[in-house]
Amino acid sequence: MEDIIELLVELFWDGALALSTDNRLPKWVRYPAIGLIVLLFSAVVGLILALGIHLLGDIWYVGVILIALDALFVFWAIRKFRRVYILKRDKWN
Repeated sequence: MEDIIELLVELFWDGALALSTDNRLPKWVRYPAIGLIVLLFSAVVGLILALGIHLLGDIWYVGVILIALDALFVFWAIRKFRRVYILKRDKWN
């Protein structure tokens, strides 16, 4: 069951990323795909940050590790967004 869920999530993620970067598709298809990716990633980052802040009071070292991991995820996401959408914009036009 776990493998099936992992496969479906990966297909959804890869499909949304492929849809959002394909310039042959109209904007009304691409923009919701970008929105879904941003929404999903923001939810994961938000949950990790909330858990890290919550754990700062009880187990402070685990909270610090989670907050640092969250900052690393945000850094990677910004870097990926720049590479995929902003730097390739000239190629699309």
